[in-house]
Order: sequence, then structure tokens, then C-alpha cells
Amino acid sequence: MTIVVLAHLEVPSVLHLLTKERFGVFSAPELFILISGILVGLIYHARIDRLGWKKTVGLLLRRAAQLYLISLGVSAGVYLLRFIPAIDATVLSTFT
Repeated sequence: MTIVVLAHLEVPSVLHLLTKERFGVFSAPELFILISGILVGLIYHARIDRLGWKKTVGLLLRRAAQLYLISLGVSAGVYLLRFIPAIDATVLSTFT
């Protein structure tokens, strides 16, 4: 996770030099998805044993929908900040 954060910061450091390019055939997003999948497997394995496959898949889909709605809410909130005159939202809405 440290490498993922450092890959998105533009602060010069020795570690930043390591994250500037791909690590082997993987970049930071691919490694993030891999780590996320491993953690979901570790966490939900016990739930599959306890609750069954069908109930666990329902819980996973519910969690995915919750995270999707939260990301839409955050995106809409950042977009709406542009219309408040006292706030300069260009930092939040542009990437350089």
C-alpha cells in the first residue's frame, strides 16, 4: 500500500524513484487489484464456510454496491464544489 501511495505523490525521494515505472509486468493499479482480491478471499473464506456461498455472494454484491454509491457521492460532491464561489476547486478537479 505504501508503494501505491508513493506512486501518486509527486514528492522526490528514493522510494519515489522505485515507483515511477512499472514493477516487472505490474503497475500500481494491477497490484492494488491483486492485493484487494487476496484480502477479499482471506476475509470472506470464513463467511463462505459459515453462511454458505449464496449468502456470502449477496453480502459481497451489497458491499460493492455500497462502495460504488459512495464513490458516486464523493464525485458529485467534488463536482458541486465548483459552484461555490468562495471555494477554488480546481485543485480537486484537475490533474497536472
